[in-house]
Amino acid sequence: MNSFVSAKLYENNIIKVMIFSELEKLESEPILLIINNEQFVKLNIIKCSYLNGNVIYECHTDVKIKLGNSYYISIKDFGTVPLNVNDCTEFKDFDDKYAYFGDDLGATYFKDHTEFRIWAPLASKVVLLLRKTLDDKFESFVMDRLEKGVYFISIPKDCDGYFYRYKITNSGLTFITTDPYGKGSSANGKDSAVINFDKININLNNDLLPYLDSELEAIIYKYPNSLIATSACLGGELSSTTLDLCMAETCGNTEAANSAYNRIINFILWCKELFGEDFYIECAPGKSKDQIIVNKRLKSIAQAFDIKMVIGSDAHYLTKKDRYVHKSYLNSKGGEREVDSFYEYAYLQTNEEEEDNLTVCFDKNFIKSMWNNSMEIWNKIENYSLSHKQTIPKVKVKDYPKEYRKNIIDAVKQDYPVLASLMTSEDEIERYWY
Repeated sequence: MNSFVSAKLYENNIIKVMIFSELEKLESEPILLIINNEQFVKLNIIKCSYLNGNVIYECHTDVKIKLGNSYYISIKDFGTVPLNVNDCTEFKDFDDKYAYFGDDLGATYFKDHTEFRIWAPLASKVVLLLRKTLDDKFESFVMDRLEKGVYFISIPKDCDGYFYRYKITNSGLTFITTDPYGKGSSANGKDSAVINFDKININLNNDLLPYLDSELEAIIYKYPNSLIATSACLGGELSSTTLDLCMAETCGNTEAANSAYNRIINFILWCKELFGEDFYIECAPGKSKDQIIVNKRLKSIAQAFDIKMVIGSDAHYLTKKDRYVHKSYLNSKGGEREVDSFYEYAYLQTNEEEEDNLTVCFDKNFIKSMWNNSMEIWNKIENYSLSHKQTIPKVKVKDYPKEYRKNIIDAVKQDYPVLASLMTSEDEIERYWY
């Protein structure tokens, strides 16, 4: 790679080329866009500017830049460099073109074959590296690019227990990685593994397992700018750690207080990085001792990080008088559950009830500001529809030509016109049904 030149795609048809030198290219020399090492397109220079001794060319191309292709920029006497397309994820139409909602990513095992899928919309090439044991050398299989930036390949053999990696080329750089959607890995974590889940069909009580931060990060990466988050109730990470901090300070336990303090900072910074301005600190309207302690401290935390606060009643039942129903529910199942007192205020409160339960912590103006912040979230939410026209799947059937039953058609078309129409239909499936 030429370290004196860089090129980046800024819009669907705008490319910025920077020469890290005061030396300009000759006016007669074109800037070329090379597509898949086959097609050469001259870029139109629409602007030339200078920054800190560097020359920047803003170029326009009539060629539609399509992710999945290999693009290079070439300038005589300055060399050839890959076109960086990483900023495409910020383009307005990126989600519409590449958001993928399938649940089949990773390695999907079948007895006679295994299907490998990875979502890599920015990549120009993905190669599957596969081996039976960790001591074997990898076999290489070039994967096909499908819609939405998904790469796919089917390996026609029993791959139970095989190990694999992906070799991905993006913006001219090639790197080897494990499967971000992998369902298993080697003991050292360097390889992903194909898993036959029929062999390990164990009830893991997934509904009781806590989420992993990495799982949430993967979702946000896949669907950026699509979620609004609050810090959750007294049982959430921020509020429970805040309570730990206050208790440690009360007891004079400096070590525990410092630990809780650092966990709060790390959590807040992580949430701000993931959600940006779409992250809010949530407090609950309640008069329990723990809730009052936490609510007061949350306000100072929100102010320190310049984060807006909202009210969340964490409603587990409808009204205050329905508390006994929820208590019966808690006692109806085995296993450990929070005690009834934990949910004393966890119902759908009216504005008056919320204000009454929060005035012990905040003044009325601050309570009103939290209501306004909740309406801010409401105004950010966009409606969408999952409805679509009915899709009738087609299957491969034996084709009976329209002339196949001509003698029968003549006999039945008067008394059974529907059957006759099926037998003479242009659709081979309708002819097969008859």
